[in-house]
Amino acid sequence: MVLPKIVALLLLGILLGCSGQGLAPVDQRVLPNKHKSPSVAESLSVATGAKKSVKKSGIRVNRNSKYYRVKKGDTLFLIAWRYNLNFKEIAKWNGIRKPYVIKTGQRLKIKKPLITKHKAISGKTQNKNTRVLANKAAKSQVVKFKKISSAKLKNSWVWPTKGKVVQVFNRNAAKKGLDISGRAGQKVVAVADGEIVFSNNNLRGYGNLIIVKHSDDLLSAYAYNNTLVVTEGDRVKQGQQIATMGSMGGQDVLHFEIRKLGKSVDPMWYLVKR
Repeated sequence: MVLPKIVALLLLGILLGCSGQGLAPVDQRVLPNKHKSPSVAESLSVATGAKKSVKKSGIRVNRNSKYYRVKKGDTLFLIAWRYNLNFKEIAKWNGIRKPYVIKTGQRLKIKKPLITKHKAISGKTQNKNTRVLANKAAKSQVVKFKKISSAKLKNSWVWPTKGKVVQVFNRNAAKKGLDISGRAGQKVVAVADGEIVFSNNNLRGYGNLIIVKHSDDLLSAYAYNNTLVVTEGDRVKQGQQIATMGSMGGQDVLHFEIRKLGKSVDPMWYLVKR
């Protein structure tokens, strides 16, 4: 009785071994996973410790630097705006005269040069002709600027666009100006007569930006525009359209600033009361 059972078990084992494949070893089985498997690139990134990089547009500002190397697309007015300086100071420090043309690669002083005192030279040893030439050279380096009376401008500029002021001027803010809400695509106009000295998006954090020069003392800026309808060198009249409103942080808004002698001032002082 025992022998037939043993024989039967042996025959059953042989049949099972011959029919199909057995289960794979545990380390070769594909186990279900609720999460999506990583891609080849992700696996390689994890294996090599690589990090995702984010490309940041614009130029980093080093306010401790004494010099600035002009980049493509820069203007003297943009550089002055970037460093909170008066453009005519930079022009004076670097001997740049109207129409304030600068070249890519040019090295500009952006800090006031130190004035060194020299001992007076005896008149006996100084040649008269040399004195005359030196005086002429000094006069040729003097940059003359038009003065403007701010008192006459008080509440005389039109508003740059229609809308509600959602952010007032704050001296402690990163961007010192007004934020005016409206609808994307609505008109943005020049607050006063002037010349377009910047119309681009090269200034970090301002989007499509327009800067208008009203005098050698006053500039106005219009940021986060959707489209720009003027170019550098254009002359505009008060109320003339220069752009269309864009958005910032998901809100349709225009950021507007005025700077006097390179420093931010409250635009409400210049805009007509409404």
